[in-house]
Amino acid sequence: GNFGLGYMSAGGTDIAYTGKNSDNEIYSTGSFNYDSALVKGVYQFSLTPRVHAGVAIDYYSNSLGVTYGSGLNADFGLLTSLGNTDFSLILKNVVRGSSLHYSESESEILPFQVVLGLSQRVYDVTLYGQYRSVESQNQPLLSAGLQYQPGYLPMIQLFGSVKQYYSLDVPASTYALGMGLNLGAINFDYAYQKDDNIAYSNSNYFSMSYSF
Repeated sequence: GNFGLGYMSAGGTDIAYTGKNSDNEIYSTGSFNYDSALVKGVYQFSLTPRVHAGVAIDYYSNSLGVTYGSGLNADFGLLTSLGNTDFSLILKNVVRGSSLHYSESESEILPFQVVLGLSQRVYDVTLYGQYRSVESQNQPLLSAGLQYQPGYLPMIQLFGSVKQYYSLDVPASTYALGMGLNLGAINFDYAYQKDDNIAYSNSNYFSMSYSF
């Protein structure tokens, strides 16, 4: 088997507190910061040469101004490969009823999720599809993606995708475009994403990884 450790974080600074005066004018009364982090410990093992499984322990932490919350849960996943086709199943937050507990005696349920994935390789193109069901939402989310890796220039990859996400509990959609460059042990990736965030509607991501 294989062990893994991951860390992900996101946040924002100088988010405005607002008020409204007698003339219905909105004004700033101060600001606060937001931070969200996830630490994940993973163990992956193979059931057969074609079927692989993994389990993960997740530690969540959120801070919003002076309010702080944290909690634990677990995930389980399966992956099977049949020639040029891969199927995957992920069960997220399998400990039902587990919550983030906040410093002001409030709590937030970590919803159980089911994620089904499919990928199909056709020559230099790989097609991706995903179905996500979230316990607390009535409508599932759908995503699709495409990767092109030309056989005559295998160090380059081109990506495109469309996905749905929840915006105030209502499914919305966005798209992303990207490319990757593989230089042996070093990989560079760039992605552009468009969404409905008024302040940050055009997002650019760049990453570099080193394999050893």
